[in-house]
Amino acid sequence: MITISYLRLKIKCLMTNLFGIEFEVPRKTIKDAVFTNMTFLGADFSETQLFGVVFKNCNFAHCFFVGSSMSRVSFNGCTHTSCRFQDSIMDTV
Repeated sequence: MITISYLRLKIKCLMTNLFGIEFEVPRKTIKDAVFTNMTFLGADFSETQLFGVVFKNCNFAHCFFVGSSMSRVSFNGCTHTSCRFQDSIMDTV
């Protein structure tokens, strides 16, 4: 189960393959979410704020994290292939 907050709207969904998912601008936030055994192919997390997010055994291919802000985010057992992290801020606690 993940929660995606967009402004004041919260969406809860159960998915295993997020092919080409895009989070709309502005103020896109993913908070206190756990993603397990998921495939992110072409997902665009650019300019997204991620806080308290855990990725476990996930595969990322051709994904974008350009200009994203990550705090307390962990990638445990994940693979990243051809992903872009330019201008991202990564802070772990």
